[in-house]
Amino acid sequence: MSIRTWWKRLIGETPARRRSGQSFDRSAQALEPRELLTVFSTETVANTTRVLNQIDVATASNGTDRSVAVWVHLASPTNADIRAQLFDNNGVKTGPEIQVADTTKSELKPAVAMDSLGNFVVTWQVLQTTRAVDVVYYGLTKQRVPTPVNPAPSDPPPRNVIDIAAQRFDSNGSPMGNRLIVANSSIDEFDPSIAMTPQGPFVISYTAQVSTTNQDIRARLFFANGSTQRDITVASASNFNECRSSVGRANDGRIVVAYESTRANTNDSNIQLARISPSGIVQAVDAVATSGSSDDERPSVSVDRFGNSVVVWEHFRSPTNRDIWSRTVSSIGQLGSVVTVTSGLYDEDLPTVAMHPSNGSYVVGFVSNNERVIVAEVSSAGVVERRANLVTGSFAPSITMFEDGQYIVAYDRLVSASRDILFRRGQFGGGGTIGSP
Repeated sequence: MSIRTWWKRLIGETPARRRSGQSFDRSAQALEPRELLTVFSTETVANTTRVLNQIDVATASNGTDRSVAVWVHLASPTNADIRAQLFDNNGVKTGPEIQVADTTKSELKPAVAMDSLGNFVVTWQVLQTTRAVDVVYYGLTKQRVPTPVNPAPSDPPPRNVIDIAAQRFDSNGSPMGNRLIVANSSIDEFDPSIAMTPQGPFVISYTAQVSTTNQDIRARLFFANGSTQRDITVASASNFNECRSSVGRANDGRIVVAYESTRANTNDSNIQLARISPSGIVQAVDAVATSGSSDDERPSVSVDRFGNSVVVWEHFRSPTNRDIWSRTVSSIGQLGSVVTVTSGLYDEDLPTVAMHPSNGSYVVGFVSNNERVIVAEVSSAGVVERRANLVTGSFAPSITMFEDGQYIVAYDRLVSASRDILFRRGQFGGGGTIGSP
């Protein structure tokens, strides 16, 4: 059984759950037939610790000369930790590998954001238990583990065991202040996402398991010093299940949260985008994807400095085929046309996106059915201009973009006997090989 197949079975996604008789929106823009190839730098290993397995990478940058990667280090069958590594403007490692969270509990699903000075904040979910099945089950909602468990767990772990934490770091990778408790109520809180302004204030969104049959999207707004500004209820409709949030923030502090919304007692998932004021007031919710009988899932959002955003997601085109779609939303809620980033014969999933800080273009990463990361460059006009197929066996990409159009795509891949975090540097619209990251 392949890693992909095992992973889908484990999270409950089987062919029987796919929709039949789904329509395909022909108004969505197709790929340019004369698409060019993007040339990348050589592959570079981000992690210094090369034993055991490293998975589930997230990246961020200050837009000019600093970047950071964070990931999960699978320390044992019952313990997962969070590691990080800083890079300079040439993509060279600066300082040692950082132990962000290294306790006897399992820390999973990291996300990271960076301000203009290179200070950064990492957030993650904490499992208040040490059972091996918990590490496997909760670690797979967006990431595959390297070694399938046989038999796969048939039931989820107990409730009320997942909280969300965060830690601030300076530009040298030293912790600033105490660890932050983002959410630790009597219910499960999980799937954190984080965004930050250039000045340092940040916001963390997450899913709250409010009952056995209902999930909501919540967020906590922080000042730059790590103190709480306010809590935000982003989405809490009693007749909808809201989950899988992705958050972005403009330079002036405006916030957008993309999330998946499913009507109760149905399997019809849509993508919504909440627009929130700098002070944390929900101002509007835009329907980004409402495909009727087709499912739209797993959104990822990115925002430019002016508050314009782009959302990418998985779209079910047939019972055995998912595509990657995208759509821009202006700072005042004007929806652009739906763009078909990819529409192949196979499954494409786990999309991620990074928007250029100022010119409206963006870069999308996703995983193809043959277990390979693919990167697509999309112009401000919504035209897929270039794309690149990265190395076979690469998973779960994360992308961060710089002002000059360069970007870094990171992913995990089996190298020798264990999985490593690797990355490459690309240039939007550029030809020729970019320097080694």
